Amino acid sequence: MALSACGDDARVRDAGASDSGADGAVDAAPALPGPDIPWLATGIPPIALTPCPEGWREVTGRDVTECDPYPEGGPEACGAGEAHFPGEPGCRSIGEACPAGDYAATLPTSGTVIYVKATAGAGGAGTLASPYAQLSEVAWDTLAAGTTVALGKGRYPGHVRLQPGVQVKGACVQETVLTGDPGTTNGVVILTSAGAPATLDNLTISGPPQHAVQAEWGSTLMVTSVLIERARRFSVVAVNADSSITLTDTVIRDTLVDPGDGLGGEGIHAQSGGRVEANRLIVDGTGSVGIFVIHAGTLVTLQDSVIRDSVSESAIAAIRGARLEAARTLVEGYAAFGVLVAHQNTVATLTDVVIRSPNEGVINGDFRGGIHASMGARIEATRIVVAHTRGAGVTAENDGTHVILADTVIRDVDAAPSDVFGSSGLTAATGARVEATRLLVTRTADTGILIGEAGTEVVLFDTAVRDTLPRTDDGTSGRGIQAQDGARIEASRIHVSGSHEVGVLAVTTAVLELSDVSVTNTDVAACASGTCAATPFGYGLVSVGAAVSMTRFEIRDSAICGFLLTPYESTMDPASVDLATGVVSGSAIGACVQVDGYDLDRLTNGVVYVDNTTNLDSTMLPVPGVSGR
Repeated sequence: MALSACGDDARVRDAGASDSGADGAVDAAPALPGPDIPWLATGIPPIALTPCPEGWREVTGRDVTECDPYPEGGPEACGAGEAHFPGEPGCRSIGEACPAGDYAATLPTSGTVIYVKATAGAGGAGTLASPYAQLSEVAWDTLAAGTTVALGKGRYPGHVRLQPGVQVKGACVQETVLTGDPGTTNGVVILTSAGAPATLDNLTISGPPQHAVQAEWGSTLMVTSVLIERARRFSVVAVNADSSITLTDTVIRDTLVDPGDGLGGEGIHAQSGGRVEANRLIVDGTGSVGIFVIHAGTLVTLQDSVIRDSVSESAIAAIRGARLEAARTLVEGYAAFGVLVAHQNTVATLTDVVIRSPNEGVINGDFRGGIHASMGARIEATRIVVAHTRGAGVTAENDGTHVILADTVIRDVDAAPSDVFGSSGLTAATGARVEATRLLVTRTADTGILIGEAGTEVVLFDTAVRDTLPRTDDGTSGRGIQAQDGARIEASRIHVSGSHEVGVLAVTTAVLELSDVSVTNTDVAACASGTCAATPFGYGLVSVGAAVSMTRFEIRDSAICGFLLTPYESTMDPASVDLATGVVSGSAIGACVQVDGYDLDRLTNGVVYVDNTTNLDSTMLPVPGVSGR
């Protein structure tokens, strides 16, 4: 078929034709060309967030069946010495129940056991019959591997310098409490020598004026069933190569910034090759970062964990070559990003992770995103939900940064009013690369997916961008996908639906190579009848000084133009659109061509224009611009 001059619909290929035979029968309309997207009827890619991890709850009634680590009412409010760990039905004691006697009921029956009882008299011998009364009476530096120090019920000031292979076991979390001491050591419990793992078990560290637990110089510490609350600067510290801390059934609450220098406030701090492995961990309430990982060789591994309520920074931050591995983890309540990963050779692997609901504190211009990668970092994320963030869901920026997403939902991203560049569900900029397979971006403010700057590349497969929302402050935007300033998108099996202003926009030398694409129901801006009446848009596909090629596609039900191509006004960068095997239907104007002498054969290679009020028009229409300009 051919398109001719403005408004002339001559020689348009029909969707169906009436026979002139004697029976007067009408043939069924021939099948229209279009995309090959197996899941298009549902509008949602086959994202597999289930089966849920053991103990997690299936949440139905949303776009995709999601998984939540807590019952419908959320985590229970627990009593003293209790916690509601993810994947469990309710509160339980952190560690063993308090015994009737002074000491834990599960002390070793062989080997050396040294007894300490806060209410004992002076001059004890460390035996069951004559226990020590204070931590300082124990000759910590001389204890041999295999020794157990049994702490009875009570409160214990002072500190513990553990030796390899030594165990410290409290009576129970509720009634055995270490309180630290000012000015003597960096931590309440410190391990400095390499060797067999030392163990800290079944007690609380409360309100110390220093770190709670520290392993350094190649030492290994096992922390089991311990509550750490109101520690100053850092609650748990692992420093130096081969130093490691394993946390099991551990709760870290309300880590405080040091009032002297304003530093710290971190639940877990790992650096210079230290390692922390956590299973059933809750980090709740930190003055800055919930978990901070820094330097090459440093590793933090999380399983069945919750990181929540970081007051002034990100929930988790890994930088300068560190590694983060998180599985079956919930991140919520933070002031900057849920997970921040930065610098070359920094790698984060996320599996079955939910990031949602940042806190309402104001930081970074009220911008609180879900996942952020920058400066050459790498993130590999599988079965991820990012929801109810502000400003961004997932962000990647800078050369060398690489984000790989599979089976991911980004939804309900609110606008950040003070952010001049607007908000988006997925953002890639300044040379980053993002690869996404089975991705849903829905109900995000401003723009569903935003890509900018030369060298930035995004590869999408089985991706839906749905119901992008206009800005609440002025009713503008609500665009589906936007690429600008030389960025590049390669995409296959893509569905963009329910956008405002523009479904898919390429501007200022951006390059889009698309196949099997559906762009439907693109409406005008929410402010079209008021403050933005002169720029309502309502275009399905737009090339403004950019290059777009699309094959096996449909563009349906755009309010104004099925597609528009025009040079970019300030630079006059040429615009191109190459279409093959598709349909443009249900628009006021099928093709809005604002390039003099454009070769219309590039728009008609197996393309059907049907049910448009006008198939071709070259009237000058308002043109979408670049975000942030």
